[in-house]
Amino acid sequence: MDPILEKYLEEVRAAERVLENEPALLESARSGDAEARATLVRTYLYRTAEIGLRLAPEGMEELNAIQEANVVLLQLVTQKPEPGLAHQLELALRNHLATRK
Repeated sequence: MDPILEKYLEEVRAAERVLENEPALLESARSGDAEARATLVRTYLYRTAEIGLRLAPEGMEELNAIQEANVVLLQLVTQKPEPGLAHQLELALRNHLATRK
């Protein structure tokens, strides 16, 4: 794995945590609160990268898989009406990456 990518994964893993107030943060983020959105995105970057790398179509570069996964994460944080990012993330990434073959 590329050393820069390894460093990125190390840094985003350090930011991963459990959010007890996730539903309230999601509601705030979807109402335009940039700080709530940033908190949610930072919290889920590692999990998003991990799933993106695992589900990436054959031949997709690792960095591209992570970038695609991050796009999906941002969409989930800002646009989806359902609560609970953790429950939606893998399915949303699976659906998105399936279109990138």
